[in-house]
Amino acid sequence: MSGLQRTCLVLLIIGGINWGLIGFFRFDLVSTISEAQDPLSLVLFMVLSDSVPCIA
Repeated sequence: MSGLQRTCLVLLIIGGINWGLIGFFRFDLVSTISEAQDPLSLVLFMVLSDSVPCIA
């Protein structure tokens, strides 16, 4: 497994944890980290979703 694939796997795990927190507890980790700054949370969600093709 290359370094890029490992990085993407970590991002996917973080994204999965975030969606689990949203589903179970209605707590958005990305919004908490970015302190509700919409552009920053949008970038974080884009980075998390762009890691999917690296693993496939």
